Amino acid sequence: MKTPKPAVYAQVCLVLLRRVFRVQVIKTLFAKGQVLRNRLALMIFFYTVVMSVVAILRHHSLFSHAWDLGIFNQVFWSTVHGRFFYYTVEPWFGQCFFAVHFSPILIFIVPIYAIWPYPETLLALQSFIIALGVVPLYLLAKDKLGERLAFILSLSYLTNPLILGANLFDFHFEAFMPITLLVTVYFLRKRNLKFYSLSLLLSLMVHEYMAFLMVPIILFETIMEIKAKEKLRKIAPYVILTVSSSILWLFLASTVHSYLRQPETQSMTVLAPLLEDVSRPLQLFNYLGYNALLKLLYLTLLLAPLLFTPLFSPYISLSVPWLLFIFMLNYSPYYEIGYQYSLVIVPFVYLSSIEGIKRLLRLKPSRIHVFSRMLLFLALASLVIGVARIQPIVLNTEKTNAAHEIMLLIPENASVLATNNLFPHISNRFNAWILPTSYDEPYPMHNTGISNVWKEYALIILSENDPDFVLLDLRNENAQNMKLIASELLARSSYGTYAYAEDILLLRRDYRNEPLIFVPLKSSFNYETLALYDGSIIAETASKNGKVLVHTTENLSNVTFWGGPDYAVPPGRYEVIFRLRLTGASQDVSVVTLAITADRGATLLNSTVLDVGDFEGSGTWGEFTLSFQTELPLSVEFKGVQVNNAVNLYLDYIRVVQLDPRIS
Repeated sequence: MKTPKPAVYAQVCLVLLRRVFRVQVIKTLFAKGQVLRNRLALMIFFYTVVMSVVAILRHHSLFSHAWDLGIFNQVFWSTVHGRFFYYTVEPWFGQCFFAVHFSPILIFIVPIYAIWPYPETLLALQSFIIALGVVPLYLLAKDKLGERLAFILSLSYLTNPLILGANLFDFHFEAFMPITLLVTVYFLRKRNLKFYSLSLLLSLMVHEYMAFLMVPIILFETIMEIKAKEKLRKIAPYVILTVSSSILWLFLASTVHSYLRQPETQSMTVLAPLLEDVSRPLQLFNYLGYNALLKLLYLTLLLAPLLFTPLFSPYISLSVPWLLFIFMLNYSPYYEIGYQYSLVIVPFVYLSSIEGIKRLLRLKPSRIHVFSRMLLFLALASLVIGVARIQPIVLNTEKTNAAHEIMLLIPENASVLATNNLFPHISNRFNAWILPTSYDEPYPMHNTGISNVWKEYALIILSENDPDFVLLDLRNENAQNMKLIASELLARSSYGTYAYAEDILLLRRDYRNEPLIFVPLKSSFNYETLALYDGSIIAETASKNGKVLVHTTENLSNVTFWGGPDYAVPPGRYEVIFRLRLTGASQDVSVVTLAITADRGATLLNSTVLDVGDFEGSGTWGEFTLSFQTELPLSVEFKGVQVNNAVNLYLDYIRVVQLDPRIS
C-alpha cells in the first residue's frame, strides 16, 4: 500500500478545498455581503490549508494514532469496500462503529473519502469543518455586536488554543459539533422552523449525547422569553420539536447500541461511573479537586482569550453541566489542550461571550474600540500560546522515511497487527488489529470494568488471529503489550524479521530468509537515561557525556548501582559494552556484577562478575563486553548490582550494538 508523499498530501488538500468552495450551498452562505464573503472565506481558506498541512505532516511523521485516526480511516475504507462502518480496534464493543457512538453524520463523508481514500483526506476535511464554525458564529455576533467585533470574535475562534489542539489530534466526529450547534442556535433565534428542524437533525446526528446539549439550549431560550407571552407562543413549536426529537434520538441510539454491541459491553456508558456515585454527592464533588491546577489552567485558557466576558452572560450556565461532568470523571484528556472534547464546550463559551460583550457595551458603549483592540490582541496571543502548548512535530527524518519504506513492503491484502502510531498507516484493510494501549481504568477513582474487558480481548486478539505481518514501533509500545505479543503470538507461531530500521520492526509469518531491509540497532545509555538507585551524578571531563554515575565507599554495599532503561530490542544477536572506571582499590575483590535481564528482571540473559584485576589500573577507563541473543522482540535492562563499597566505581555509558538479525 503506497503512502503519498508530503507534497502529494498538500496537493490533495488544495484540490479538496477547490472542490468544496465550488459547492453552491457554500457560495450562497458567503453571499451575505462583501465583507463576509471576502474576510470569512479567506479566514476559512487559510485556516483550512495551514491546519491541514500541519495535521498531515504530523500524521506522516508518525504522530497519529489508532485512537482515533486509525479507527475512522478503517471505518470509511471498510464502508467504501462493502462493510458498513466496520472496524477492528475495539472488538469488545462490536464490529460496527455505531456500536460505540451513533454518529450517522459521518455518512456524508463517505462519498468524499471514496474519491480520495486516505487518512489525509479526513484530516483536511476536519480542518475545513471546524473552520466553517466561524460562519454561524459571525452571523450571531454580527446581529448583536456589529461587523467589526463579529469578525474579531471569528478570528479569536480560529486562533483559540483549544480549537487548534482539537484540530491537530487525529480525526473525530466532534469536529461537526461547533458548526451544527451554532447553526441550530442561529436558526432558532431567527425563528426559522424549517431550517431549525434540519440543523437540529444534523446536530443530533453528530453524537447520541448531543440531545443532552440541545434540550438545555431550547429550555434556556424559552426561559429568556417567558415574560413575553407572544414570544413564548412562537417558541413553543421549537420546544416541542427539540424535546421530542431528542428523546426519540436517545431511544434510537440506545436501540442501535444494544443491537450492535457485544453482551459484556451493552451496559457500559460514559455516564455509568457518575450514576454509580450519584448516591454520594459529596464524593463526586471531592473529585473536583483532583488535578486542580490542570483544571484551573483549562478554565483560564477557555475564558482568557475572550477577556472573561462569557462570565457576564447567563448563557455561560449552559457550560456548567459539561464542566462538572468532565471534572468529576477525572479523565485528563477531557480538560487538556490537544483533545477533541474541547469542541463541545467552545461553542457555548463563544455564545456566552457575545451576550457578555453586549451587556458590557450597554454600560459603556464608548469602549467598543477598546474591546476590539483587546480581543484582537488576545486572539493573536492565543495563537502563540496554542502553538507553544500543542505537541510539536519533532521531525525524525530517518525514522519517518524508514517507517514508510518498511510499510510499503506490506501487501494491500495482507493482515497486520500494528503498534498504535503505525496503525493509521496500514488501516486501509479489513484485517488490521491493535492491542489496547493501556489496562488502566480510563476514569481514575471510578470502576468501569472496561480495563478487565480490554485485558480479555487482548488475549483473544492474539489467540484467534495469526496475522501475516506484525508491525511494531519499538519506542511506541508499552512493555505489557510487547510481552503479550511475544508470549501469546510470536512464541506460538513462527515469525521472522522481514525488515528492521530505526526502531521500526516488521515481522512476517513463516519467514526465514534475510531481512529485505536491515539497519542494525545501535544505542547508547548514560546518566540521563539510566536509573540511579544508589550513588550520585558527578562531572567528569574524561567521559563522553561530561557527567558520569558514581558509587563510592560512602554508599551501601551489595546493592543495585544502576538499572534500566527497559529498552525494547528486535530479534537478533547483540553486544553490550559497559565503560567503567575504578579508584580506591586496595585489594583484589569483586567489584560489581554486570547483568542483562528481560521482563523487568524476571529473566536473566547474561551476567558477569568484575574483580579489581579485570580493570587495567586505578583511574583508567575500560570497556567490558557482554553478549546476548533473543529470537523474540523484548524489553531488556542493563544493570550493575552487588557493588562493593570498598572501591569507587564510575559508569560513563552503556553501548548496545546489534550484530545480526538472527540468532546463532
